[in-house]
Amino acid sequence: MIEGPADFNDRVDELFLAHQLPVAIYSYCQYQDGAAPGRGAWTPFAEFSPEWQALQAARRIQAQTYFIDLPCWAQSEEVDDSPDTQEESQALLLRATRMDNSDTLWDHLFEDESQQTALPSALAHYFAQLRGDSPGDALNRQREAFMARWIGWAMQQNNGDVLVVCGGWHAPALAKM
Repeated sequence: MIEGPADFNDRVDELFLAHQLPVAIYSYCQYQDGAAPGRGAWTPFAEFSPEWQALQAARRIQAQTYFIDLPCWAQSEEVDDSPDTQEESQALLLRATRMDNSDTLWDHLFEDESQQTALPSALAHYFAQLRGDSPGDALNRQREAFMARWIGWAMQQNNGDVLVVCGGWHAPALAKM
């Protein structure tokens, strides 16, 4: 289960053609009324992308893979004016650590190669703190509900656990679903 556009599942093999990384899937939809601008979304893959590494590993061991994110065309057209708790939480972390920007903070917390054994627990803690109890904005709630349905289906098919590769923002919410 990989965070990526679920409507691309029948075309995943195209990612294994003789491309030179980075590559991306671009999804676009035009709303029916044509008056509002459409919506587009990129799903990028680079050598270091967890999603790319998951695709490669799954292919090596011949595991089934599915993209599980809500397709662009299925996302609500409504604009959510609720505050972005991710930005608020990030700003608090930046102030607390006296870092100038999120890239510097990320490098400080996670890019030290000597700390790689602690990386999974450090990332889990970071995103749990960043997300807190926030349900996320309307679009993230939509996307996470869709991902949770895919995960539930896969667990039934597999009679147990499945591996999910998704962004850290989504992981705490999906673990609770």
